[in-house]
Amino acid sequence: MVVAIPWAELCREALDAQPYPQTLKSVTLPALPGVVDAFLQKSADPNASAQQLASTLESDSGITCELLRHVNSASYAGHARIGSVAQAITVLGLRKAKSFVTTVGIQAAMAASKTRVMNQTTFWNESLQRALFAREVACTGKLDGDVAFLGALLQDFLLPVFASEYPEEYFQYLSLAREEGFELCDYERGLFNCDHATAAAHLAHNWNLPDDLVCCIFYHHQIPFLAGHPVLGDSVCLPVAISSLLFGQMRQVRQGEERLIDLDRMTDMFDLATVCEAVDAQLQEMAQGNRVQFPLARRFRHRLSSV
Repeated sequence: MVVAIPWAELCREALDAQPYPQTLKSVTLPALPGVVDAFLQKSADPNASAQQLASTLESDSGITCELLRHVNSASYAGHARIGSVAQAITVLGLRKAKSFVTTVGIQAAMAASKTRVMNQTTFWNESLQRALFAREVACTGKLDGDVAFLGALLQDFLLPVFASEYPEEYFQYLSLAREEGFELCDYERGLFNCDHATAAAHLAHNWNLPDDLVCCIFYHHQIPFLAGHPVLGDSVCLPVAISSLLFGQMRQVRQGEERLIDLDRMTDMFDLATVCEAVDAQLQEMAQGNRVQFPLARRFRHRLSSV
C-alpha cells in the first residue's frame, strides 16, 4: 500500500522552522519571466483549459521549444510525437507542466546573474548532471523521477545570485574549502544565518512550486536527517540529496564522492556504476556528438574497482 506523503504539512514545518533571514532581504532575488508568471496565475484557475493555459506560453518561443523538446524526449517515448503546447500540457499533466515551465523560467532568470566566482556554463552543466543522476536513483527506488530531476536541477539555483552579491565571501569560502575542508552550508549559515538551500526553498514556495519540489530543495544537503525521517526517508527528497554529493566547482561538500561510494557499498538503494553509465549516456545524447566533460563513469571507475 502506497502511503500518501503530507507534503504541504512537511513543507510548512520546514519553512516555519527556518524563516528567511533579515540579513538576506537586501539581496535582489530573481523574478520569473512575465510569460511564466502569467502561466502560473492562469493555472490557479481550476476551470482553465489546456488550450487557455497554452495560449499564455505560446508567445515565448524559447519556453515553447523547451516544453515540446521535453515532452518528446525519451522519458515520454510511449506517446505519439507532440506538436502543440496544449497537447504537451495534457500529456504531462498540469502539476508536471507547472514545475517544468517554472524551471525553464528560473534558468532564464538566473542567466542575468553574472559572477566572477563561478563559470555559469559549468554550473548549469553540473546541475543537469545532478538532475539526471537524481532521476536515475529515484527510478531505481520506484519514486517520481520527474520530481527528482527538477529538484536536483533547482537545488542550487540561488548560488549564482549569492555569489554575485557577495563575491569576496564566496572566494574566501573556496579557499577555506580547499585548505580546511569547510562545507558551503556551514559557511553560509555563519555569514547569513541561512544557507542557499533554505533561501531557495522559500523563494520556490513564494513562486507556488509544488510542495514536494520545495522540500527537495530545502533538504538537499541533509542526508542524515532524511535517512532517519519516518516519511521523508522513503521519499523523492533522498535521491535529490544524494545527487548533491557529486563534485562541483563550488566544492559544496567535503569528500562528497567518497560518501557516495560508501552509500553504494552499504545500501541497496542504487548501483553507482549503473547510474553513472546511464547518466553519461543521456548527457552524450544531449551533447549531439560533442564530447561530454567530466563523465561520471570515468571519475568513479578507479575508486569503485578498489572498493
